[in-house]
Amino acid sequence: MQDGSKAYIHFIMDNFSRTILGWKASLEWNAKNTVSNLKEVCEKFNLFHKPIRLLCDDGSENQGAVNGFLDQSNLFIEKLIAQVDISYSNSMIEAVNKKMKYEFLFPKNPVSFEEVIETLKDAVPEYNSRPSGVLFGFSPDQVLNGDIPDKHRFVEKIKEAAAKRPKINKQGLCDPCSDHSAISKKK
Repeated sequence: MQDGSKAYIHFIMDNFSRTILGWKASLEWNAKNTVSNLKEVCEKFNLFHKPIRLLCDDGSENQGAVNGFLDQSNLFIEKLIAQVDISYSNSMIEAVNKKMKYEFLFPKNPVSFEEVIETLKDAVPEYNSRPSGVLFGFSPDQVLNGDIPDKHRFVEKIKEAAAKRPKINKQGLCDPCSDHSAISKKK
């Protein structure tokens, strides 16, 4: 923020759809915000009694109160620490963190914590509704709601566009370019 203070932002994301399910921003870095975010996501998506794997790093914000919350006998959430319990990293959520910072927060250069909150209120739904190449043109929300990414989804349209491209590229050439004899040929 412009005054030099820091806002700590915590996202919970579905690994398959890449949808941001919940987020919290705070002026403090602690596990209480993580627990609050987890509770809200579990309530919103009715996840309290479903078996879930929670992938996180081993930061302090993911310990203490988080472990206490997850240890409840009525929860079926298995906490997995990236590169400790499993071999891969949590780079997917780190990419979302980076996207939020560089596409939404840094360009806006928020003056206050309230402005950070307002920016995220707009940024998260935009991120969730934006088509993604990784999801083969579907948005995270579409995949969360049942659409299945299919790498063959646009194959025919891509072939059609590739076939049309040479003709389109030749239209509207400037005068020197329209004289093909004036265009140097590679030797």
